[in-house]
Amino acid sequence: MATNIGYFLDVSGTEHTHTALTVRLSEDTRDLGISYQAPSPTWRVSYRLVGVEHGQARLLAWGLFDNSLDEDLDDVQLTLISGRPISFEYALYESKVPHRPHVADLAEAVSAAANPLAAESIATISHELRTPLNSILGFSRVLLQGVDGELTAQQHQDIETIHKSGQHLLEQINNLLSAVHLKDDMSMAQPMLFRSGPLGDLKVSSSYLQPMIMENAEPEFLVYEVHTPITVRRGQSAMVPLIDTTTAYEEQRVYNGSKMPNHPLIVWRFANTTGVALEQGPVTISREGQYLGDSLIRFTGVNDEIQVPFALEFGILVTMDTRQNDRREYFDVKLDAHKRQIQVKEYRRTDYIYTLTSRISEDMTILIERRNPSRGEFDAMPEPVYDAQEHTRWPVVVPANASTVFTVRERDITIWTGDVLQQPPETIEALHGAGLLTEAAYGILHRLMGLMAQAKQDADESKELQAEYGQIISRQEQLRQNLRALGNSKREIGIRERILDDLEASENRRREIEGVLSEINRVGKECAEERETLLDRLFGESFTVD
Repeated sequence: MATNIGYFLDVSGTEHTHTALTVRLSEDTRDLGISYQAPSPTWRVSYRLVGVEHGQARLLAWGLFDNSLDEDLDDVQLTLISGRPISFEYALYESKVPHRPHVADLAEAVSAAANPLAAESIATISHELRTPLNSILGFSRVLLQGVDGELTAQQHQDIETIHKSGQHLLEQINNLLSAVHLKDDMSMAQPMLFRSGPLGDLKVSSSYLQPMIMENAEPEFLVYEVHTPITVRRGQSAMVPLIDTTTAYEEQRVYNGSKMPNHPLIVWRFANTTGVALEQGPVTISREGQYLGDSLIRFTGVNDEIQVPFALEFGILVTMDTRQNDRREYFDVKLDAHKRQIQVKEYRRTDYIYTLTSRISEDMTILIERRNPSRGEFDAMPEPVYDAQEHTRWPVVVPANASTVFTVRERDITIWTGDVLQQPPETIEALHGAGLLTEAAYGILHRLMGLMAQAKQDADESKELQAEYGQIISRQEQLRQNLRALGNSKREIGIRERILDDLEASENRRREIEGVLSEINRVGKECAEERETLLDRLFGESFTVD
């Protein structure tokens, strides 16, 4: 019986084609405007990319939409609009049980029910701790495996300590969650209190918030007109043609180890010449009636470039080895006259060695792709064929059934600034050896280093002499007190003579120290004057090599 009633209601619902509403008005005469709102049908896009001849492909797009209205759409003019709106989901039919506090057996027991604010705080803190902790544990494990290069014994021990400490911290977080009887999950089965902030409870995936790289995104480019009226009954779906155009494409094989290890990706590269922006959606690629693969067309503006990777080139095997040179190399020096500082640019080289092995009976060109260095640049590399969106590609010809090696060299650049007078002599020598200082600048800096070494030596000597001088003064005061305590006996007269001899010797040494300190101060003043003169010359002219 229930089945029959359900079937009758479903059939009668689909037969319903209109809704009658009664509007009652007062007897007064007035202008009246009536409007209504209805939910819009949701839609998505699906693409086909068909190779029709060499270098040409047919791009087709269909809009798929569901009629979610409570009425049929009969011979309607349809316009689909893109704009990546945000949709909200709310579980209307899920019951929400209000929080009720419970009495615990132990007064010191803390639970999610007894103290929801404490539970919220602990859950939030544990989540915030786990997020960076996962990165620490993951990257330390990668370093221990030698993925980024061989480690020294000391480096291996240090990273092991970091990894063990991270694991210990993770155990403490788990123990904390257990202590407060919290389940560490992100489901909504156990509602928690959140401070939502000015944007409310909006949570959007990170991929959605990634910037759209589009040159043309005017509103008119985001509208898709369906020229033929359509009819769709409520609760049903329809597919309407949106785009049918032919475009030139280039097939490439691109290797990026961070995207796909071991094998290059087969990529079709073309421009969006459709005259409208392409909504993000799945695409199926075929050629000469043969299915090639599936991929995704990203949100793309008019005339922007599209690159669609859809398959692996299994005939090419790629392996990569990393070789890092720890030796610092200087390549630029600047002198800041205002701050009297020296700015030095140095770098360390890292070679990424790609070995490409072909099992194909013809020569193949592979594009090696790398993300541009964040703190440096590529060094001594051939001209790339592609440099955009923070990535660079170089072509490598792999002979048939053979192997070839290609090296990408990067320079990790570091810039440091320091007081000219505080630089060690070996740094000045290295800068001069690298040809970054003129002979005049090198001569001045060399003299300044000598003056600074002399000043340090004099300062150390002066410190030692002043310490000795203080001891002599203290010793003399003690000897004078001993003299005052002696009498006129024969024995005491002998002691008095020895004390007087000591006083005389210490006084001679004291005067000698005063003379040396005076000379050190005189020389120090002369050195300071010479130092200032040399600094004025150094920063007053251009002594660095352009």
